Amino acid sequence: MPRRIRTHTVAKGLATTLGISAFFSAYFWVPYHLFTTPALMHLTRLDGWVAFDLTANACPSMHVAFAVLTGIWLHRLLRALVAAVLGRSARSNTPAATVAASAATIESAPVATFPWSDA
Repeated sequence: MPRRIRTHTVAKGLATTLGISAFFSAYFWVPYHLFTTPALMHLTRLDGWVAFDLTANACPSMHVAFAVLTGIWLHRLLRALVAAVLGRSARSNTPAATVAASAATIESAPVATFPWSDA
């Protein structure tokens, strides 16, 4: 795990910075430089069947999908970290590694549940 973090640190930092800068530059440029006039989409029968809350988030499923993906990756990485800390036996998916990695990825679980935490 530590080798994975230390590998290509400068390249990762530069790529992330440049990528985010390019994205936000384009994100704020596009609304002021439209290629065509925005079109009004006509309502369909399906639109009448689905209740739309106009004040709510336009795409809540994207946030949920990102949160689930983040949770899955955090679970995977924490399991590998716990395995490295506890030794080889934890790599075989022992209950201790599973419980520690699962507890660390649950939002409602307080940090104080871990015996090694000071919180």
